[in-house]
Order: sequence, then structure tokens, then C-alpha cells
Amino acid sequence: MNGFSGKLDQIETRLQSFIEGKLSRLSPIRGGSDEVSRQLVSAMQAGMISSDDGTLLAPDQFTLLAHPSQANILSDDPEVLADLANLIQEVGRAAGYHFRQHPVINISPNEDVPTDRIDIIARISANAMGHTATLNGAPKIFDTVNPKAFLILNGMDIFPLDKTVINIGRRSNNHLTIDDPRVSRQHAQIRVLNGRFEIFDLGSTGGTFINQKRIKQSLLRSGDVISLAGVNLIYGQETSPSSVVETKKLNTSENINRLSQ
Repeated sequence: MNGFSGKLDQIETRLQSFIEGKLSRLSPIRGGSDEVSRQLVSAMQAGMISSDDGTLLAPDQFTLLAHPSQANILSDDPEVLADLANLIQEVGRAAGYHFRQHPVINISPNEDVPTDRIDIIARISANAMGHTATLNGAPKIFDTVNPKAFLILNGMDIFPLDKTVINIGRRSNNHLTIDDPRVSRQHAQIRVLNGRFEIFDLGSTGGTFINQKRIKQSLLRSGDVISLAGVNLIYGQETSPSSVVETKKLNTSENINRLSQ
């Protein structure tokens, strides 16, 4: 474990030096280069998986969530972002990590992210590579798994997760709109990753919680209670043909404000 922590410290130091230099424009961010490099390392660690033979597979898709004013500045210089992606691959390989493909960094404007903060989401590209298991001991991920998953709202209504990407928030253009002042306009996103569903917080003000633990990203397991700043949903999935659930498909533009009652 000490060796693993040491590698992460080395990666963070290299990234911090780069950000202090070429990405000095991040100075308005709270905590500056220290915070951004720490978030990059934290996102890499959270998204890392281990193959059956012990190979550590690192995330290769990085999304930087920033306020539109900050996102425009970051997007002005794609060469610097490409250099950062190259550095992520370089330091990752030096630490013994493997990448499915060359890292890519995307900038995503989000009005819910304060101007003095950047949130980072890291994931492994969807092209699966054998059987893998997350570092935190979660069940193995098989790319053949395609569960019929859903969210339970109000203790009885069912919202099917029938897309590879589901956006959740207060705005009406989300796949699932929740009209509650505690929920951010773009609050969370659920994606399919290697045949399983994973939830990402999109820099929300009130936070996203799984079973009362605040997360930035997390694999979902049947029975998980998702709290969006106190508005609760339950994640479920069918495990066999005999466990068919009678569902009614909700109009995704319908306001859902009864979850906390």
C-alpha cells in the first residue's frame, strides 16, 4: 500500500509542476495547482481497475467540469490540454499503470460549478478488455453484462435506465428532471461502463451521495440509495427473468418533487 501511495505522490508532484507552469491560467481556482493536481490524481485512483493478472488499468477519459467563463479560457489552448494528456500517460506508465488508449481531456461548461473551482471526472474508455475488478473490491465487471436497470422514485414510480447516458438535474432538458431547489440544474449523470451503470456528480452544489457517503463517481449496485442533495432515489436492476418488475415509464419532462416526502 505504501508503494501505491508513493506512486500517487510522484504523479501528483509531476502534474502540479506542469500546472504551475503551462496551466498558470488556473490560478483563480481555489487551492490553485495543488488542488487541480490532487483532483486529477484522486480521479485517476477512483477510476482505476485491476485485471485478473494484477495489471492496473488507468482512466483514459478525463472531463474537466468548469464554470462557462473558466471553461472558455481552458478551451482556448488545446495544445496545452494535449500536453497535459501526454504527461498523464507518461507519469502513469512510469508508475506501472496501463492505458487502454491515449488519454483524452475534455472541457465541459457547467453553470453549477463555481468560478473558483474545477471538478474532474475520469473513466476508462468503453471498449472492454477482459474481466476486471475495481480496486475497492467491488464485484468483477463483465462486458457481457447488460442489466435492465431503473431508478425508483417516490417509493413506487420507475424510471428505466434505457440509455447509455442519463442526465439528471433541475433543468427541463435533462433526461430525468427533478424540480427541487436542492437539486442543481445539471446535478448528476449515469453512464454505462463495461456493461454496468456508474454515477457521476457534475459539480453539483449540494452533492451526490450513495448510501449517505458523498461521491464524485461510483459504480451502482442494486439497492443503492442515491441522494441528490437530500432528494432520494433507489437504484435497482433485474437479475433474472423471474424478477420482472412492473414499471410505468415516466415522462422525463415531468417534475419530480415528492422524493423527500
